[in-house]
Amino acid sequence: MIIPQVLRQNLLKRYPTSITTPKMDHTIYPIAPFESGTMWRKEMRLPMEKTEIVYDDFAKVDIRIGRVLTVLPFERARHPAYKVEVDFGGLGRKWSSAQITSYSADDLVGRMVACVVNMPPRNIAGFQSEILILGARNTAGEVKLLTPTHEIEIGEAVF
Repeated sequence: MIIPQVLRQNLLKRYPTSITTPKMDHTIYPIAPFESGTMWRKEMRLPMEKTEIVYDDFAKVDIRIGRVLTVLPFERARHPAYKVEVDFGGLGRKWSSAQITSYSADDLVGRMVACVVNMPPRNIAGFQSEILILGARNTAGEVKLLTPTHEIEIGEAVF
């Protein structure tokens, strides 16, 4: 919602923490209509960390659904990790070094995962990692896998 300039200036005087900083963009939104006693909430947004891309850049990334077949400990890795074998059906089986030790090896076997499959292999402590298994950190800082919520045929493309 666009805030009238005069009202915005008054709000900035009253709430100096709402001034934009290099690390965080603070935006003020009205909760109730413009009248006396209007309540406001402040929403903070982190700036994007990476440059903007166009669809053609995204289309180059081949993300596929696979099923974890084998999970082995990876003692030589700098950070705790597993060696993970993933089956992609007609695309074959590929290996990855993955820092997903918040899961037990038994919990991972049989799980469906989303993976980037068209990156060149990367040597990690003498092991050739052929794919990137996708995940995100939860509030506790643990890496959690991005997995489909429904049964998907292995090898199916993500778009």
